[in-house]
Amino acid sequence: MALHYYGLVYAQLMAERDPERCQILRERATLFARDFIYMFAADGSAIPFGRSLTYRFAQSAFWSAVAFAGLDVFPAGVVKGLVLRNLNWWRERELVDSRGVMNVGYAYDNPIVAEDYNAPGSSYWACKTFLILTQGEQSEFWQSQILPLPNLQTIRMFRHAGQLVHHDIHHQHHYLLNGGQFPAKNYNNSESKYAKFAYSSLLGFNLERSRYGIEMNACDSMLMFSEQDGYFRGRRLNLESEITERYIRCRWSPLSGINVSSWLVPLEAAHLRLHIIDTDRQIDTVEGGFPIPVLTPQIAAPGAKNHCIINRDENLFSWIKDISPSHSREAEVVISPPASNIIFPYSSGVVTLQKKLNPGRHIFACLVQAGRGEPDERNITLDIDPQYRFFTLKEGSTSYTLPLTLISER
Repeated sequence: MALHYYGLVYAQLMAERDPERCQILRERATLFARDFIYMFAADGSAIPFGRSLTYRFAQSAFWSAVAFAGLDVFPAGVVKGLVLRNLNWWRERELVDSRGVMNVGYAYDNPIVAEDYNAPGSSYWACKTFLILTQGEQSEFWQSQILPLPNLQTIRMFRHAGQLVHHDIHHQHHYLLNGGQFPAKNYNNSESKYAKFAYSSLLGFNLERSRYGIEMNACDSMLMFSEQDGYFRGRRLNLESEITERYIRCRWSPLSGINVSSWLVPLEAAHLRLHIIDTDRQIDTVEGGFPIPVLTPQIAAPGAKNHCIINRDENLFSWIKDISPSHSREAEVVISPPASNIIFPYSSGVVTLQKKLNPGRHIFACLVQAGRGEPDERNITLDIDPQYRFFTLKEGSTSYTLPLTLISER
């Protein structure tokens, strides 16, 4: 995003001296804008992913640059809405301390979010969004009526990032499925910030506090493995990956001797995860759904019987249902400590599916759903070809047949 922000600043200021380069920068920013708009929800929140999260409302800085440069990609009212809704969303967060100075964190003061290159003043990079203040009162931006998001696709593919953005309109849940965009450098909490299966603008994600103990290990939206010693590891990077508009497929290895091929498939009001696991030894596995805030941890556990946690105060729920063809995984609620989640400062609950595996090949499958309101347990079935060539997913009257051949076996 930052490269296109500065590219538009350059394109506007240097148009007469460097017109050819400026035109290229505008064309690139236009292409970027058509994807980037999918990162924003109707309430102004944006999907948090990756590092430098303490820059906060710099999320909408690109849209300020769009207005600054007069880029003709969306109506001025749409751009204005993107900027102001995002700023309004951030106005409701705890961004300043008792002195009125911006703290380090995401939605509240939380140094765990910080990178090793952050300092007390780093949060002020958010002020890049105030580029919009260069526009005069009579400019098109300020004179335009605020418009809502345009009609967007329910599912949008980011091919180069290996991601599918999914807007579950039934539960007002806006999130992305992540096929893997991993940093070359080992940044703080890289697995939590880059390697989860899903990231949500509504529910955020949890940060790892320790490798020992699943409660500390940020198991939300991850499949974790342990050699029965209490230490858990999940995906860090992909060995191979593929993305289409219908699914994400990737192959990864959390530990030597353990190989996993995973499929992520967005559905109308949920998403499917399918994993083929080959292990040469006995291991413990834990797979987590989305995290939700839990003010009273003691009341969360009963929800695991229905594979669901419900927070009625916030009108939120998180649900995960095992549909594995040959395994029955036990549901258990994991309570992460306060300040684990980047949006909610108190403890968060994650419904998990847990299973001990013996050496051999195993297939896990689950449906994952979260958002506002109540869970919607639709009639969804999964059939897997005995020769592992394809699988068929039936959702009501709709069915999908998707390839199951492992990437490395093609």
